[in-house]
Amino acid sequence: MSWGLDFGSFMSNAKAQTDASDKAAKAQSVLDAQQKQTDALNAASAAWKQAQANAGGGTPATPGAPTTPPSNAVTTTPLAPPVIAPTTLASADPVAPGLAPYQKAFLNTLAGGESGGKYNIRYDGTPTGAPVADLSQHPNVLVPTSGGQKSSAAGRYMFTGSTWNDTGGGDFSPANQDTRAWSLASDRYKQNTGGDLATDLQKGGMTPGIMNALGSTWTSLNTNRAQRISDYNASMARYGTTPQSSTPSATARPPALGSVLPAQSLLYSPSGAA
Repeated sequence: MSWGLDFGSFMSNAKAQTDASDKAAKAQSVLDAQQKQTDALNAASAAWKQAQANAGGGTPATPGAPTTPPSNAVTTTPLAPPVIAPTTLASADPVAPGLAPYQKAFLNTLAGGESGGKYNIRYDGTPTGAPVADLSQHPNVLVPTSGGQKSSAAGRYMFTGSTWNDTGGGDFSPANQDTRAWSLASDRYKQNTGGDLATDLQKGGMTPGIMNALGSTWTSLNTNRAQRISDYNASMARYGTTPQSSTPSATARPPALGSVLPAQSLLYSPSGAA
């Protein structure tokens, strides 16, 4: 009888020890799995940092981290964020660097009749236009006009989407708008007159001849010409340069006070083209 009780106690103790061993083994297995997961996450994080550094993201690799990602890691080149413009981005002066006073005065004259100096604006059928938030590219939004056509005009100089693409497309930043507008004006002036826009502006300022030559591109130059000359002269005076064009009777005003006008040829696109 005593032996039987002792054997029973022995078996009970043995079972308890076995259960404890099993629990310890399971706990260790869980810890091992967690450690493997942690190691995998650390390796993936190090690989991502290395990929960012290789792609020019500016994040240095962690010392001691693997220089190549694991075979199952997916690395991608980070995309550049869009250029986000504030609610109002108007300027009385072009922002592109390196422009001479006569170039800036000429661009101010265009902007005064096209957009009121706003870079982040597009035509929407109203005098004020609609704001454009992303200037990483031309918005290219087609809007019906009062003449039964459609327009995608946008920016300080009211480029349509198709005209912007013809000049190179892509980045619609303020500085790029400035340089493209000057380049387009110079090319069109050369085509229409055989002359050089820069030379003629420096000789005579904003003349009726220049406005005639470019009026088919920016038809705002065909209206209220006294105001256009005043805008040019006012800009030149602000830059400390004596205007060359004759002083008109119109009162000069800052270009940023203008409106988005639905009367310029860049604004219109036949048959709904951008």
